Amino acid sequence: MAKGIHVQLQTPEGVQRWRVAFKQMAAYGLTSWKAKTIWLRPNQTTAELVDTVIHEACHVATGLGSDQKVEESIERVAAGATAMLLRLKLIAEDE
Repeated sequence: MAKGIHVQLQTPEGVQRWRVAFKQMAAYGLTSWKAKTIWLRPNQTTAELVDTVIHEACHVATGLGSDQKVEESIERVAAGATAMLLRLKLIAEDE
C-alpha cells in the first residue's frame, strides 16, 4: 500500500475524499488535515490496526485535534469498539 487508498469520509464540513496510507513512524496513526491523509504505522497487530483506524476516523468525523481530553475520549471509544469486535470474534488478536 505504498501510495495508499482513497475513501470518502464524513467530516463536520461534509463528505470529503481522504487518503489512507502506511508510513514508518513511532505513533500508531496520525491524521493530517492539510494533506487530508490518515497515516498508519505498518506492522501493527490486527487489533491495534482496527483500534488505530477507529481512532483516526473519530478525529476526521469530529474535526477535533489532539487536545488531551479529546485524545482520552477517542482512545476510550476506539478501545471499546476493538474490545467488542474481539469478543464477538469479528477480528482476531494476532499472536
